[in-house]
Amino acid sequence: MDINIEFLFNLPKVKVLDCSISDKEAHIYCESTHPYGLCPVCQKPTSEAMMYQERTIRDMTLLGRKVYLHLKTRQFHCTDCNRYCYKSFDFVNPVKQ
Repeated sequence: MDINIEFLFNLPKVKVLDCSISDKEAHIYCESTHPYGLCPVCQKPTSEAMMYQERTIRDMTLLGRKVYLHLKTRQFHCTDCNRYCYKSFDFVNPVKQ
């Protein structure tokens, strides 16, 4: 039986790369597939990626295990404003982004 793990986790614009599960924790390694970021100043889309960052996000407990998302995101650069930004995600608390 083939399982679409992206469908199971329902994380838009995220590709699951790997998972590791122990008795107490589950770690899901994934990366953003979003092709651009929005400049925080001019709100123009930019696809110029400058660097990558891995963020660890604590998710809800599943079947008695703490779940952690290890999300690789890109830092985008706006050439109009010379500003840098990261893509924000609806499934992450805005305060934690």
